[in-house]
Amino acid sequence: MKKVAKLHLEILQNGAWVTYLTFIVKLIKGNETVKPSLAPLLGLLEKSLKDAEDSLEEMRGSQWSSQVNEADTQRDRLIGGLNNYVRSFLYDIDPEKQRAAENLKKVIDHYGEMAKAPQDQETALINDFLKELKDNHLEDTKTLDLSGRCEQLQAANARFVQVLDSRTVESGNKTSLRMIDIRRDGNRLIRMLYTQIELLHLTAPSAGLSSFTNELNAENIRVSQNLNRK
Repeated sequence: MKKVAKLHLEILQNGAWVTYLTFIVKLIKGNETVKPSLAPLLGLLEKSLKDAEDSLEEMRGSQWSSQVNEADTQRDRLIGGLNNYVRSFLYDIDPEKQRAAENLKKVIDHYGEMAKAPQDQETALINDFLKELKDNHLEDTKTLDLSGRCEQLQAANARFVQVLDSRTVESGNKTSLRMIDIRRDGNRLIRMLYTQIELLHLTAPSAGLSSFTNELNAENIRVSQNLNRK
């Protein structure tokens, strides 16, 4: 029997949890093979998603919202500046600087457009990116005198987390308790989905079901790997 790669749902931050639930809803809707079998559960998942989005919006409506956005914008600018700075050396007359820029460009490309990722994911990606530079590209970083820019980005990322945490505390117990309830019920529904998918592999296996499970497992593994990097 094909198994679903389980995800530790409780340790996801609220934004990442909503992103994951959004993925699940879209995955079910986009697969005509499993959609009929999961129709009742899909309706409940959609309601849970709507409730979670509303709760997040309420939390983000606090006085800290502008500070969070400013902190996020600042680190986005630093990412863009670092990217442009590295690329400016790709055709440098100094071959050592050119090689360092080529090596660092590969790292930047690997992490994609960090600034466009959801805020929770961007925080983790920045930490991973800076760790990769420190662990495996220290000489390249020194060659391009990149240390100061990396320190600025690290400080901006830490500032964003600090402001975000302050907003979460300020949001109050009412919203926090509401999100706890929503996530508890949502986690129960997601685990029901895992169980139903595994049962369908026993009772009604199909290529469409296999494709669905492969996509779900790939996302679960990706999210788990991101969590382990934090």
